[in-house]
Amino acid sequence: MVNWMIVALIAAMLFVMLLIVSIKVFGHEYDWIAALGAAFCGATTLVILLVAISYSMEYKNFEASFEIQRQTIAALTEKNNINSDNLLYMADMVEANKRLAEMQASKRNWKNWSMYPDRVLDIKPIGLD
Repeated sequence: MVNWMIVALIAAMLFVMLLIVSIKVFGHEYDWIAALGAAFCGATTLVILLVAISYSMEYKNFEASFEIQRQTIAALTEKNNINSDNLLYMADMVEANKRLAEMQASKRNWKNWSMYPDRVLDIKPIGLD
């Protein structure tokens, strides 16, 4: 995510610079290139920041639900109370572990270009404690 924040910062700086240039030229001959560049850089900055916020919120929700699932399944396996009624929890465990594996693979493959935080690699899958 660090690399995306650097790109957003550069795009924001370009936006301000091109906006100033287009305002200064506005009184004489209007420069469409500067205005379009400012609009593009502003839109790029906004999109990157919105996507980063979205991924951050998604990860925080996942982390909270993952911990609740871990505690529920740990309590069930501690009591050896796994039966057909509790198989839904096992399906949730598989789904949570699958989602965790996807996030960890994204972080490992894309490193700083991944939108997930580094701490996703520290989470242990449910059932492998």
